[in-house]
Amino acid sequence: MPPSSRINQVPVESLINIQREDGTHDRDHKVSEIKDEKMPNASIFTFIKEDHTMGNMLRTQLHTHKEVSFCGYKPDHPTVHTFFLKLQTDPSTTPAASCSRGLRELLFTVRTFGVLFEDAIRDHDDDQWTRHTGDADMAVDKAESETKSVASEDPAVL
Repeated sequence: MPPSSRINQVPVESLINIQREDGTHDRDHKVSEIKDEKMPNASIFTFIKEDHTMGNMLRTQLHTHKEVSFCGYKPDHPTVHTFFLKLQTDPSTTPAASCSRGLRELLFTVRTFGVLFEDAIRDHDDDQWTRHTGDADMAVDKAESETKSVASEDPAVL
């Protein structure tokens, strides 16, 4: 399909399908691999229903691996939530193994960040609560002291 005709249509790839006709779930078909015949020990991975965020994070994670010779990604089209990742490794490992390792490391990093973020939010909420209740306690103490001072001056006020 030419790119100009794709712009005016809702892409099938971006529609949410829970179960396919063959009975398998969509999550079973998120990633596919095609061996790149132009480069040795290289593959092109297609990630379905993912976008720039995932592509850039995975590319950055894979660049930290010493066995990765080349890694780059490109999105299919702005309206299609698919990106392609090209990965070349040295002969000591396969592109699929390196990609899998990168995804596991990325998942660990994101989960760790989520835990740290939730802890920081909880600490911030606790600080706000302490500050708020501390101010309220000070206001109550001040009102009580004023009442006591007025009562000591004029017993008829109580």
